[in-house]
Amino acid sequence: MDTFLNVDNLPEQGGRVYARLSTQVQGRWRYEDYTYFGFHRFKTAAEMQQPLDGTHLRATDITVVWDKPVGATHFDLHLGDQGVGSSNLRASQIVTESTLKLTNLPAHGKTLYLRLFTKNETWQYRDYTLLAANNSSQAVLLAPAPGGPRPAGTSVEFVWDAPLAARSYDLLIGTSGAGSTDIRASNVINTNRLLINNLPADGRRIYVRLWTLTNDWAYTDYEF
Repeated sequence: MDTFLNVDNLPEQGGRVYARLSTQVQGRWRYEDYTYFGFHRFKTAAEMQQPLDGTHLRATDITVVWDKPVGATHFDLHLGDQGVGSSNLRASQIVTESTLKLTNLPAHGKTLYLRLFTKNETWQYRDYTLLAANNSSQAVLLAPAPGGPRPAGTSVEFVWDAPLAARSYDLLIGTSGAGSTDIRASNVINTNRLLINNLPADGRRIYVRLWTLTNDWAYTDYEF
């Protein structure tokens, strides 16, 4: 029995291709799903495949993987935390492979900016962002953006980063001052996002207290 299969007529416009491999074991079928990045005949600039754009990193060592368009001969990756196109963490160093290991990345929880260059007759680039791991003891609210306007609507998803040592979180929300709980009282959770459906629609100020459990509980207050 063959363990390989040639597949024709795959799309040539890029995008993702999904495969499900089914195996019969003792009369029962089991399967595993896989995702591949499709071939793009006319694409000339490489696209980052791993990690995905916008990923919140959970480590300070990562491997960056990108595809290799037809005709591409060289690549370069600039990395920085000082704005789009910055390279204070990795300056220009041309490679021919389509994978690169980055080590000792900062763990400050801030945005990292990646610029992936491709030489395909001429040099072209694509920009990406990642969120650095957070090595502090307290989570930081990411959305709604601290210091920004009061969230619109009565249903808002609150999202925070995830410190490497964090074990649990709690989110207190109220309208009568820091630490108030008339919108959401204490209820410990283990994820770094929470949808709140009962925010007041009358424009009242809301107070958010984000608790993080590492070795001990600690909190940060926000106001919108």
